[in-house]
Amino acid sequence: LKFLAAICPGIKKTVFAGGEAARAAAERLKDKDTKVLFNADTAAVRKEMLGCDIAFTAGGVTLYELARTGTPAIAFCVADNQKKNVKAMAAAGSVCQAGLSRGKIKVSELKKLMARLAAPGCRKRMADDGVKMVDGLGALRVAKYARALLLEDEIAVRRARPADVLPVFRLSNETAVREC
Repeated sequence: LKFLAAICPGIKKTVFAGGEAARAAAERLKDKDTKVLFNADTAAVRKEMLGCDIAFTAGGVTLYELARTGTPAIAFCVADNQKKNVKAMAAAGSVCQAGLSRGKIKVSELKKLMARLAAPGCRKRMADDGVKMVDGLGALRVAKYARALLLEDEIAVRRARPADVLPVFRLSNETAVREC
């Protein structure tokens, strides 16, 4: 946030924070042009993505959401298992890769990426490449595949509930999942 405020004064920024530590950090680092959304629902996230010129994001599932909404992004890794996602999305043209070292991004590198994204047509090409790549039906395909293979009588699809957050968080941070 400080970097963006320094090189792009007056730029409007929206930060999504999902935990108290992230919220506190965003609140501490924000300036007058920064809006912090805490535990935003999917409709609010989608609205912000659709109205965003450039997103800064880690290399997880959000990359696919940004691609689907046609939102150009600068992606960085906060965990080693995100490297493949960031590299693949950069190769496909929907994101710019900002380093692959966990949490280490050079300001000079970000300045170059910002200059590249300012070029006429660059963000439009990235948006188009993202939308072509992600059709938004992946979860449905996974559910159909799982059902056909193993779980025909045991699978149920329902809206997510607040109580689902902790089990999903635990699964996402299992060693076996992180190593994929």
